[in-house]
Amino acid sequence: MKTYDTRAGAGAAAAAARTWDYVPGHAEALDADAGRAPQPPRVFLLDDDPIFCKLMEKVAKKNGIPITICSRLEEFGSEEGHREYDVAVIDYYLEDMKGPEIVEMLVQLLDEHPVVMVSRNEGCVDEERGEWPEAIKKFVPKRQGPQAILEAAITLSRPS
Repeated sequence: MKTYDTRAGAGAAAAAARTWDYVPGHAEALDADAGRAPQPPRVFLLDDDPIFCKLMEKVAKKNGIPITICSRLEEFGSEEGHREYDVAVIDYYLEDMKGPEIVEMLVQLLDEHPVVMVSRNEGCVDEERGEWPEAIKKFVPKRQGPQAILEAAITLSRPS
């Protein structure tokens, strides 16, 4: 996974010293006119497992990926950070609802951003996958770990 230099003053010189996987038209491209380093995609995580959230936060921070974490639906609705993200990661089981129901309910707040669905229970999704909202683009089992989940999220945040 690519890491991002988020230090203040990391400008054109720092960006020029690194090699980036340039994707034409993507926000990660160096803004030569402004001399700014590429901006990492912003991730929004909605999960009620505190240990998983801490792991995701640690891996995201290590890779310079900004992440906003909410553990309950009411936090998501009140957290202004959900409006400024590029991809959401949502737990399949949250409170008394399933992830697809949550995405369907929050579709207005999601602003058509892609969603990565995660769960510890992989078997729960197979029979329901065809009924998921269109915003859910990928399912990643939690057993694959935070690194794989963030990589899937970053891949989805890029335009096709």
